[in-house]
Amino acid sequence: MAPVIIILIVVLIIVFWCIRTVNGFKKKEIRVGEGLSGVEVALTKRYDMLTKMLDTAKGYMAHESELFEKVIELRRGMSIAEMNEAQQQMDSLSGKLFAVAEGYPELRSSEVFVELQRGIRDAEEHL
Repeated sequence: MAPVIIILIVVLIIVFWCIRTVNGFKKKEIRVGEGLSGVEVALTKRYDMLTKMLDTAKGYMAHESELFEKVIELRRGMSIAEMNEAQQQMDSLSGKLFAVAEGYPELRSSEVFVELQRGIRDAEEHL
């Protein structure tokens, strides 16, 4: 009778060990899945931020390019004397311009660009 009880106890210990080991593997598998899910979410967020930043940068670049092209085209038809005269007029009007500029809203396109950069930095740090 005693050997049967010992064999039964050994079998129960082996069964409990197997159950505990399988449960441990399942817990670890769940943790790995959660970790991969978190990385996938972070990568998706990063991709979306980079796409938005690229679109904003393209728009900002197009605006600056158009502005520089217009300035160059205006200067192309001017002689040096006309450019100096225009510069003097701009200098004399600059005082008035600063007073009037307070009534106009400030351009904020570069701030949007900086905000997107912060968002990307946060996404990178999260990864």
